Amino acid sequence: MNFIKIRKIMLAAVLCISAVLCGCSETAGEAAATKDITDIKLQTSEIQTSGASVSEQLSENYESQISDNNNSAADEQSGKSNNTSEAGAENNNDSISVMAENSSDTIVQNIVKNKLKRKKFNLNVPYISQYPELPTGCEVVSLTMLINRLGYSVDKEYMADECLVYGDSYVTSYSGDPYTENGSGIYPPGIVRTVQEFAKKRSADVDAVDLTGTSLEDLYKLIENGYPVMIWTTLRMEYPNYDDDFYFEEYNGIKYPWYINEHCVVMTGYDKENGTVILNDPLYGQITRDIDIFEEVYDDIGRFSLTVIRKNG
Repeated sequence: MNFIKIRKIMLAAVLCISAVLCGCSETAGEAAATKDITDIKLQTSEIQTSGASVSEQLSENYESQISDNNNSAADEQSGKSNNTSEAGAENNNDSISVMAENSSDTIVQNIVKNKLKRKKFNLNVPYISQYPELPTGCEVVSLTMLINRLGYSVDKEYMADECLVYGDSYVTSYSGDPYTENGSGIYPPGIVRTVQEFAKKRSADVDAVDLTGTSLEDLYKLIENGYPVMIWTTLRMEYPNYDDDFYFEEYNGIKYPWYINEHCVVMTGYDKENGTVILNDPLYGQITRDIDIFEEVYDDIGRFSLTVIRKNG
C-alpha cells in the first residue's frame, strides 16, 4: 500500500505539470490520484469527470499490449492473420471475438450487425449498491443487476456466496474476498462461469455472452434491443493504475491486464444528443459519464464487456 500511495503522489505531480503546459485545469485528476482507493464511499453526486486524454497517459508497454489484444481478437474471429489493431473493432461481423457457437451468441450477432436506430435510449435496470457488504464486489453486484433484470429475484450476497467462482486467477475466477477492502476482481471468462453456476443452482434458462472486443457503438445496439451490458472500466474514469510492473494473464489468446483501479459497471443507456452514457454504477449510483471519455477508457483497457440473456431470447 505504501508503494501505491507513493505512485499516486508521483502521478499527481505529473498531472499538475501537464496542466501547466496545456493551460487546462487538472484539479479533478489530482484529487482522484491522491485519494486512496479503500477510502471510497458511495457518492451518487459524482456524475462527470475531467482530465487529460487517457490515451496520452498510457505507457508504451500498455499501448503495445492493447494492440496485441485487438490483433488476437480479430484472428480468433476470422481465422486469418491481422496486422492492424482496429480491424476487428471496425467490422460489425468481427466485433464479438470470443463467443462460442451457440444460440445465445447468434442472437447477439444478429443484433450487432444491424444499424443503431435511436440517438438515445435507456433501460430500466434495478439498481444495487455494492456497499456496505461487498466493497470490492463490483463485478458480482453488476451481474446481480443483470440477473434481476431478467426477472430472477436474487440478492448480491447469494450471488457472491453460492455462484461466484473463486480461485487464484482473476481472469477465470474471483481472486480474493469481495466482502473485504482487499479483494481483487474477476474478468468476463470468470463471470461466464458464475452465470453457469447460477443457471445450474436455480435451473435458470440464462446464458452469459462474453462481448470482449466489441465496440461501444455495437453495445448501444444491444441496449436498444433490451440487453444491458456489464463493462470493465476504471474508478472515476481515471487511466489504468498498474502495480509496479505491467502485469497480465493470457487466456484463450486474449491478454487481460491487471490494474489497481479496476471497476465494473452496468451500462443501461446512452444519449448521443447530450454526449453521455447512462450507468448503474454499484459504487457511485445511477449516473451518467461523458461518452467520449468513457469510450476512451473502455477502448484503452481492452474492450472487456458481457451481457446475460435468456437462452431462448
